Amino acid sequence: MLKSNSKLFLMKNSFFKSQIKSQLILSNLKHFSEAENTSDKKFNMLFFGNDEISLPSLEKLYENSIKSDTLINKLTIVTTPNDNKKSTQGIFHQYLQMKNLEKIFLDKKDLKNSWNELENKIKSEKYNLGLIASFGQMIPKEIIKSLNEKVFVMHPSLLPKYRGGAPIQHTLLNHDKKTGITICEASIGKFDAGDIVLQKSIDVEIFHRFKELSFILSNLGADALIEFLSNYDNLLLKKIPQNEELSSKAPLIIGQNIYLDFINDEASKVLTDYKAFFGSQIEPFSKFILGKEEKQIFFDNLFVVTKSSSYYTKILQDIDKKAKPGAIFWDIKQERNFVFIKAKNDWLATNKIKLNGTNYVNGEFFIVKMMQNKRFNEANKNELNFRISANEALILKGIEGKK
Repeated sequence: MLKSNSKLFLMKNSFFKSQIKSQLILSNLKHFSEAENTSDKKFNMLFFGNDEISLPSLEKLYENSIKSDTLINKLTIVTTPNDNKKSTQGIFHQYLQMKNLEKIFLDKKDLKNSWNELENKIKSEKYNLGLIASFGQMIPKEIIKSLNEKVFVMHPSLLPKYRGGAPIQHTLLNHDKKTGITICEASIGKFDAGDIVLQKSIDVEIFHRFKELSFILSNLGADALIEFLSNYDNLLLKKIPQNEELSSKAPLIIGQNIYLDFINDEASKVLTDYKAFFGSQIEPFSKFILGKEEKQIFFDNLFVVTKSSSYYTKILQDIDKKAKPGAIFWDIKQERNFVFIKAKNDWLATNKIKLNGTNYVNGEFFIVKMMQNKRFNEANKNELNFRISANEALILKGIEGKK
């Protein structure tokens, strides 16, 4: 819940404040990437990566590979073909192309043959290390065994907690106060279960959504990889097995969108779902019907308005008991840039809102221009149907305070 003293988070520029704070955290961690090289090893390296969480690690490794005192003799990228240039995978592949990096594409339709070809390449070109960051594929035991120095994983959680493909989302869904990254040995036939060689932890802040937290963790992990390589022998001597009794899973969450259910869920649950997925490949949304047309609606800078919040205006107080869950409210006198939406108990607000296929706009522009109805509950009397499912819908009228 957000209190009145949390207004810095609720300001229009809260995202930029959170980014500044994220950058400060990263600057404090800068010494990881500048760690003195105490290892005599030179690595012929395969890097397994695929998306925006992989990218900072790849950038650090590439920057190291072109230094005069590099740890890396050879750097080759193992990835899968990019089907969407605008996706997070597309950004990763743009970097590969920009830097003209050597790459190996695995054929998703014939993985067995792809792995066999990679195993032969490892032997013929004498690769001796594999690093994985958000790759999404199980590495076969033949590949691990063919690499003399094994294979290591950079995983964005404090293992053994949250093994699997969605650790950041589960961290936010479960309201964890701390998280971090782990570098561990790749385990055969099991995701993220190998011995731990290095961990770094951070606090989870109230402003962290997937977008901010993934940015921080991916950069923290990238710096930690360089620290690991620089202290390779020493850290391997100190590796520890994972405690299986403390292990938990963070399975990949499948789907294109996460539905925000303002009708049936309390405001805190809606906010949790929003924060856990905003900025990920699964975008949080809701639905309503305008006239006879169903619309998808998306939010940025969504937050809870409790009764102690400065955003709980006099007009909002007056209509609170009358407003049903799902009702949209625009206060023409105060906080004009915000749209307020009633959940099961409290209100939520946002100053960035959009329909599917459009750009984010503020609340006033959304109501006055996009809805083409300044007096939201007068004139055309537009009704919003917030959809629970494809087969069930409730008609909820927007309520506006008097001028």
